[in-house]
Amino acid sequence: PVATTRLGKGAIDEAHPLAAGVMSAYTGGEMGRGRIANDVIRDADVVLLVGTKTGNVATSNWTLPAPSCRTVHVDVDLAEIGRNYRSLGVLGDAKLALAALAAGLEAIGAAPASGRRAALAEVLDTWRARIRPLAESSARPIRPERVVAEMARFLDDDTIVCADASYSSLWAVDRLTLRRPGRRLISARGFGGIGWALPAGIGAKLAAPDKRVLCLTGDGAFGFVFQELETAAPYGLGILVVVLNNSTFGYQKHAEQRHYGRSFETELLDVDYAALARVLRCDGVSVSDPDQLAPALRAAIASARPTVINVVIDPEAFPPITAFDQLRAGVPIPVAH
Repeated sequence: PVATTRLGKGAIDEAHPLAAGVMSAYTGGEMGRGRIANDVIRDADVVLLVGTKTGNVATSNWTLPAPSCRTVHVDVDLAEIGRNYRSLGVLGDAKLALAALAAGLEAIGAAPASGRRAALAEVLDTWRARIRPLAESSARPIRPERVVAEMARFLDDDTIVCADASYSSLWAVDRLTLRRPGRRLISARGFGGIGWALPAGIGAKLAAPDKRVLCLTGDGAFGFVFQELETAAPYGLGILVVVLNNSTFGYQKHAEQRHYGRSFETELLDVDYAALARVLRCDGVSVSDPDQLAPALRAAIASARPTVINVVIDPEAFPPITAFDQLRAGVPIPVAH
C-alpha cells in the first residue's frame, strides 16, 4: 500500500487499489480517509520514504512511521536523509531511484504480492459507506462534505484545484480523488497563510488558460483577498471560486473550544460574497440549498467567466483532524481558568 503526504497528493492514481490516502494528523480523524493511510504506515514493518522531509504534520508529530519501524529514505538532498528518522539512505532523484529499485526487483525475479489489496479494499469500502450520508446530506446549512462531493463531479484529469489554507485544504486533500498522477491540487502548506487560493488560482489560469481552475476557500480567507476579483474580471479569467461560508474562522473557533472550552472573537459577519463578486464585475451566486450546488457549478463552468459561488455551510462542521475527534464525539471539555 502507498500513502502520500499532503504535498505528495497526486503523485499516484488515488483510485488505484493500493492507494491508501493522505497520511496526516489533519486527515487521520474518525471520519477521514487519512486514518486508513495512518494505520497502513503504523502497521508496517518497513516503510520506504520517498522525497519527503518527514515533517511533523505528515508524520503526526513523528509517530508515523513509529520510531521503531525500519525505514529506507530516498531523497535527492542528503541533508533530509536521517534528519528525523534513522534510515537506510538512498541518495538520488525519486523517479530514477524508484525505477532502479523496480528494475532490481524484476531482475531477481521478485513477484508482487496481492494479499494486501483485498484488506485495503475492505477498509476503504467501509469508510466510503460511512461518509456517504454526509457526502449526500440534504441538511441546511449545507455540510462541507456535500460541497466537496459535488465539486468532485466536475473534476477532469486536467482540472487544477487551488485549496486555501486551513479547513479548505483539509477538505480537498482528504475528500477529492485525483485519478491521474500529477501536481494538480495546490494547497498552501509550509507557511499556510489564509487568503492564498484566489491569487494562486489567478496565477494558475494565466499559466494554463486551457485548463479548468477551481478554487476552494473559506469566508475568513476570502475576506483578505476578494478584491483580487477585480484583477480576474478585466482579463476574463474563467476561474471558479467556491467560498465555504460559515461566518466564522472555523479552525480557530474549534481549536479554542478544544483547548479552552469556549472560543473568543472568531465570529464573522454574514457576508454574501456572491453579491460582492457582482460588484467587482464577476459573476456570483449564493447557494443555501444543497440541491442547487450541482446546477450552480455546471452553469459557472459553462460560462467560462470568473465566478464566485457563496455556499452557506454548517459552522459546526470540521474536517477529520485527529485532535478534534473529542469535539466530534461531543465529549465535554473542561474550561481553562
